[in-house]
Amino acid sequence: MALQSRKAHAAQSVPQEFLDAIAGRDWERLAACFAPDVTFRALTPPALRDAASPDDAAGWFRTWWEAADPFELIASEIVLVRDRVRIGYRIRLREEQWVTVEQQAYCKIGDAGIEIMDLVCTGDRPD
Repeated sequence: MALQSRKAHAAQSVPQEFLDAIAGRDWERLAACFAPDVTFRALTPPALRDAASPDDAAGWFRTWWEAADPFELIASEIVLVRDRVRIGYRIRLREEQWVTVEQQAYCKIGDAGIEIMDLVCTGDRPD
């Protein structure tokens, strides 16, 4: 497979794997989407979150959504933006009440997975 073709494949397959892991709340599968030396930054109400390992990055998602029941990925989109990939998704979940959450993640994806993820979140929006 040519280098350009391999990069294009990774730019689609890793984001889809990420979305599938989110939808299934499979935290180990999610961690496997990140490169070993990932730079993860997330602006979520009320604070900036960061991580420098796959387990720590996946840990933020686990912290946010593990207790939700039910939990449903209701929309998603993967868009190539030159040398970055935007992964957008909307989730509907119930913890103490029904809420909708939307996140947009801008990623640099390499051979080892997501090397950089800069994420912004709406926070929980009550239904």
